[in-house]
Amino acid sequence: MIWGPLIAWYLFLAGLSAGAFAATAYIGRKYPKTGKICFFGRIVAFVALCAGLVFLMVDAEAGLSDPGRFFLLFNNPASVMTIGVYIICLYLVVLVASIVLDVMKKAQPRILSAIGCVLALCLAAYTGFLLGAATPYPLWSNAALPVLFVVSGASAGLAAVLAVGRIVNAGQVSRMRELNRFGVALPLAEAFVLFCMLVSVASGSADGAASVASLVSGAHALAFVGGVIVLGLLLPFVIELVQVKRKSHNAALGFIADAGVLVGGFCLRYAVVAAAVFTLCV
Repeated sequence: MIWGPLIAWYLFLAGLSAGAFAATAYIGRKYPKTGKICFFGRIVAFVALCAGLVFLMVDAEAGLSDPGRFFLLFNNPASVMTIGVYIICLYLVVLVASIVLDVMKKAQPRILSAIGCVLALCLAAYTGFLLGAATPYPLWSNAALPVLFVVSGASAGLAAVLAVGRIVNAGQVSRMRELNRFGVALPLAEAFVLFCMLVSVASGSADGAASVASLVSGAHALAFVGGVIVLGLLLPFVIELVQVKRKSHNAALGFIADAGVLVGGFCLRYAVVAAAVFTLCV
């Protein structure tokens, strides 16, 4: 199977959902009076995953015409997609349970948050393994891609929760200055993993080098360099670094940084999917 461009939306939204859940778990424990922000953050996580699954079904070209085919995924535990279905089902149960507890105004049990964070980590990593299992392209079949998607998902999820938080209660977000450090650290970590992956892929084979070339200076340079590097990494890093140094928080700049992270997160998935498929077809 060669994934189409819609899979980029699924990969992005699933990673965002995982990152948003982890972010709400951390924020809820670190800042106990942020229940409203955490509630809406978990709503974002739920909506993002559901929307992503719709994109996945459409891209797999079976979900709408023959929904029963998806039940066959439960019967092949050796398949990466089947493992992913198990992860998603368990993650959804924990996520819905967390939202129900929020609605009932009850505290989140530590064990539930811990299990949810583990499942969120598995979900974000699974999105990287999914590509490599579909077709063995060098850009997809490498150990760094799942790590990259985990870091990028964490960054996108945190950005989504903070963006919602700025709408729900901007004052609380401005007091959570520790999170600005994540805005500095996560782009650095993502850039490091991305660099290692590109070097490894480019030096591994001619197809890998062609895929990397299409990202850096070829057909997909606009999405990769402009979307991922400039908007997704450099812009948020600079904004958060300035705010950390000034020990102040500007809501407008925060929104810009969050938007950059989200755009960059999608562009990363789109560029990785498109560049690999493009190389095969050339």
